[in-house]
Amino acid sequence: MQEPDLRVQKTQEAIESALLSLIGEKGFDGVTVRSLCLYARINRSTFYAHYQDKYDLLDRITQKAIQKIVRIVNPEEIVDGNGKINLSFYHTMVLSLFRAVEEDRTLYQILLGVNGNYNFLKELKKTVKEKILAEWDAIRPRIKMLPIDETLYLEIVVSIFVGAVLWWIDENFSLSAEVIAEQLVRYVTSSISLWGPTF
Repeated sequence: MQEPDLRVQKTQEAIESALLSLIGEKGFDGVTVRSLCLYARINRSTFYAHYQDKYDLLDRITQKAIQKIVRIVNPEEIVDGNGKINLSFYHTMVLSLFRAVEEDRTLYQILLGVNGNYNFLKELKKTVKEKILAEWDAIRPRIKMLPIDETLYLEIVVSIFVGAVLWWIDENFSLSAEVIAEQLVRYVTSSISLWGPTF
């Protein structure tokens, strides 16, 4: 019973890999179902048995990557039993996020590269922002005041994380996930502690 599922999985992986390779070569707009089928060595009926069109294929690839990030974060663990920020968990969470990017480095390099897909970048920013907002209710009461608008501050924090991912890709992952996570956590937590009690 598992053999057909394995064939389906391998076929979908081949099609997904073909799309990413072609996006890297010519951008998403330059990709056609015909070129996908030629690259993946499948016929059109096989493609349409799995996907509605190239947009459906791209959406499934991006959603798979985004959901992987979503599963990493558990906002309930951000605050420990004493009501303080759990720095150990916070660092682990950020490290896990960067490791997830590293595991799918080819996908991120292509979708966030020069021929990449802007919708993926928007979705990534939206997901990171939603996760930070989920944590924010736990963090906000511990901050005496913010010197700037709260919404603007959250936008800056999101831009820091996403910008770090983009920089990491441009630098061909020159720093380890451990180093970049440690530096980001240190920067974000130190900036918050300037306006309220220490963690």
